Amino acid sequence: MRTLKFKTNIQEMNCVDRIASYLDNVKDVITWSIDINAEDHLLVVQGYEHLQPRDVVSIINLAGFYAKPVKGNLITRLLGV
Repeated sequence: MRTLKFKTNIQEMNCVDRIASYLDNVKDVITWSIDINAEDHLLVVQGYEHLQPRDVVSIINLAGFYAKPVKGNLITRLLGV
């Protein structure tokens, strides 16, 4: 399992409901959450190893929103966090 994090422009619960209909139907996504109160409106997606950041970005774009992968430092990338 891998964890991917994204900065987004998803700011309200009705927006979260909109992306839910997309993310909930992706077989490679195990679970996801979004903190709409955080400065970067952080989306955290846990999925199977073959789930790529570009896949999540495409899904979020399809729902009408913006997502940009959060780059971790070298240690977090090595640990897979």
